[in-house]
Amino acid sequence: MFLRPPTSVNAAISVGVNQVWTQSLYQGQARGVVLAMKHSRSYYYQQLPFFFGAVAARSLAAHVQCPVLVCPAPSTFRIGKTSISSTAGRLAAGLAAGLISQGVNTRLSGLLQFKVGAKKQAGRSFQERVRGRAGCMQLGSQADLDFSEEVLLVDDVITTGATIREAVRVINEAQARVNSVFSLSVAECNLKRG
Repeated sequence: MFLRPPTSVNAAISVGVNQVWTQSLYQGQARGVVLAMKHSRSYYYQQLPFFFGAVAARSLAAHVQCPVLVCPAPSTFRIGKTSISSTAGRLAAGLAAGLISQGVNTRLSGLLQFKVGAKKQAGRSFQERVRGRAGCMQLGSQADLDFSEEVLLVDDVITTGATIREAVRVINEAQARVNSVFSLSVAECNLKRG
């Protein structure tokens, strides 16, 4: 499984984060697959995020610090009632299972949630996305946050980086530490040049 190294992702996304890992650019067939995983009710597409996460964990295991808390970014669109039933949640569950199978001390947590009134990002401009994510998240349960664990934040796609920045802000304000971010796909505008 190919992972883009953390140095290839723009520092604007990873403020305060040591590593940002991704598997593909958010374009062409990769974009189509990510959108299908997000919006299709097909069993096949619902299982893919878990599979991708479990396979990616084999490469990622050498780069995460123990113990690790795997936390999906919250989603306004999910099929099911829990934070783990979103695409990012299923990806996080696969990563957690894969890391555990590699001997990494790992817990999965739906730590983050959107505040009431948070809106979907689809169809919004860059600036609208950035403004829309500012101040929109909160911790769902502080009891689930162990300050001895490094947090691996998981999202299905990074387009503007606004969701990741807001999630990092909320977790860091709780005196925890987001050490790394993993996503299936990242928009090309977020890659460093030259």
